[in-house]
Formats: sequence, C-alpha cells, structure tokens
Amino acid sequence: MMDHPIAVFPLLGLLALTTGALAAPIASEHFDYAPGAIGGCKGGAGFWEAFVGKGQVAAGTLDYTDAGGLRLASGGNQLIAGTDGAAIWRSLDNQHCPPGMLDARGKFGADGSTVYIAFLARLHSGVVTAFGDYGGISFFDNGKEELFIGDPGFGGEHTFWGVDPEEGSRRVQDSKILVDATVHLLVTRIDFAPNHATLRFYIDPPLNAEPAEPVVGPITIHSFWFDRLRIQAGGHGEYEFDENFLGTTYADVTPSKPPAP
Repeated sequence: MMDHPIAVFPLLGLLALTTGALAAPIASEHFDYAPGAIGGCKGGAGFWEAFVGKGQVAAGTLDYTDAGGLRLASGGNQLIAGTDGAAIWRSLDNQHCPPGMLDARGKFGADGSTVYIAFLARLHSGVVTAFGDYGGISFFDNGKEELFIGDPGFGGEHTFWGVDPEEGSRRVQDSKILVDATVHLLVTRIDFAPNHATLRFYIDPPLNAEPAEPVVGPITIHSFWFDRLRIQAGGHGEYEFDENFLGTTYADVTPSKPPAP
C-alpha cells in the first residue's frame, strides 16, 4: 500500500448559485492568495487556521465548462504541488458544519451522512510513468490516510485519474481518463453507513445534476472518519489544483455560472 504524498485541497471560498439554488459547501477554497508559498495562507471557508506545508500559489485560475455550456464558479489563483512529495495540510472546521455530519468524537463520517468533494486538477509539467508519480487530495483521520483521489501512481501501473481507498494496491480504482495537461473536474461522493462506505467517482460531469452512472463505482470501501485534508504530489510531475469544494450535496460542490455570452 502506498502512502501518497498529498496535496491538501483548500476548498473554494465561494458561495455560488447552481442552477438557481444557493450552494453552501462545508468548506471551499479558490486559492485567492498572492503568488508564492501556500504555507501560512488562511483564506477560504470551513477550515481551522492556515495551510501547513509546501506548495506554490500561481497566478491564474483553472476553468471548467460542462457539455451544456455551464461554467464552474471560479476565481482567485491556483495551487501547484511539486515533485518532492511534500504534503500540504489543512484541518476542517467541525464547529460550524451541518447537523448529522460528525461522529461522537467530532469527526466527519457519521453513519447516514453523505460527503461530496470536488476539485479541478491537471498535470502541470513532467511525466507520469514511474513509481511514485502521483498527485491528488486525501482524507486523513489524524495521521492516517483513509482515501486518496487523483492520480494514484503505483509504479506507473496507474496513469489514469482514479481513487485509492488505502486498502492495498489491488483496490485502486482507475477511470479511463489519462492524466495529462487537460483540466478535469473530479467529483467524489461518499455515503457512510455502519461498517462500510460507498464511493462514486465522476470526471467532467454536468454541473446541474449528478449523473446516474459514475465513472468509477459504486464500490464498497471501509468505514472511515476524517478531520483534515492533504494535497500532495511526487515523482516526475507537478500537478495543479483549483476550485475545491467539500459539501453534503452535489449542488454544494458544483456551483455554476451561466455560459459566456
């Protein structure tokens, strides 16, 4: 099992309209910081304190437009996670979240709850062919990685966007979308139940409605709880991340704006 160096995705600080409904993410981040080191930056919404770790804020935002012409609400700048495997961390605010999300310890993942996470990602530079070439976001329970989303790596066996439930390399689930310089919207849904969770993974979905069929899943994975996120990359490539959301509904994490005139 590979412990992915991860990039922790700050979740977009936008509360935007999605097909007429007001989306209210648990956490959001659009990296609205001056270009430079991410460590010490503390904007966005739904987090405790500032970012910890290495990574660079770069000028410009990533964009996504769905097949129907709707554009993901975006702004600010973007985050680049380098090749050194240095993690970027941020803890989630558990004091101001919707009811029913927390277990008895105050961690996300209570039985009966549903969590969505969405973010934009692409390969910024380099290649994805060898062991340790990976980049993505992970859910963590204290120091334990529970779920990785992005490019799983694993010795060049996995060069597609996918998910790793941290249950061994044979449990890594790939899509058929290659990791390259194309910007993709990655959306993951996790439904928590006693003794297990169910995962669905979408790539470049419509913004106004959750697809009936995921790209990966539904698959059953282990029960887990989480209290922080990590963004990380390593190997021979740098990855860009942007417009990150954590929410309880699909609309929370896919806020849109009308097509360009």
